Amino acid sequence: MERKICKGVKAEIGFADSPVSMVGTIVDVNSQRLVVSLTQDQGAGRSAATPKTNRLGGVRVVATANDALYRFTSTLLQSSDSLLYLSFPGEVQRVQRREDVRQPCLIDVEVKIPRGERVPSRRARATAVNISCGGLLIIFDGRLEVGDAVALSMELPDGGPLAEVAARVVRTEPYSHRGQELMRVALRLERLQPADRKRLTQFITKCQVKARATSL
Repeated sequence: MERKICKGVKAEIGFADSPVSMVGTIVDVNSQRLVVSLTQDQGAGRSAATPKTNRLGGVRVVATANDALYRFTSTLLQSSDSLLYLSFPGEVQRVQRREDVRQPCLIDVEVKIPRGERVPSRRARATAVNISCGGLLIIFDGRLEVGDAVALSMELPDGGPLAEVAARVVRTEPYSHRGQELMRVALRLERLQPADRKRLTQFITKCQVKARATSL
């Protein structure tokens, strides 16, 4: 197993039937399984619910080590109180160097989609489910393609509104929720103003401090 996936590493667990990932810390690893202790506060004023037994099955995991992000698929074998028992992953993929820390969240976002010279831009609502100074993941009821340029407006909880931010679509995937066909859209932020970067960093740091305090 990849040595970077060890005790003390933060992990984000995604379920097929939920747009919001659960976040916790790996507290035990052996050749058969790993155990994740969930963080009860997700940093945006909401609590993490213990997974229901009907969620047992395949999950997506992103682990945040000191040097990089690592991704793998696993199986949720059991959940007990705030503990998740996951199967030993067969393959661990290093997906990027850790430059910007991603913070789980639930933030309303307005997406401005340019339509061309003769067609006015349109605005749509979306929900950010994680965010960093480098980008964010949104749940979107609409259509976007990789490479599309958009502009984002949002208000950070207890942090006020950010100036309209340019972003570009880097990944999309279909997402079905309660019979509604939606999209998960990963966006890379471009030309983030220094003042907004500072406020976003402060927001993420505040969330992490709060999460660590509640896990002690």
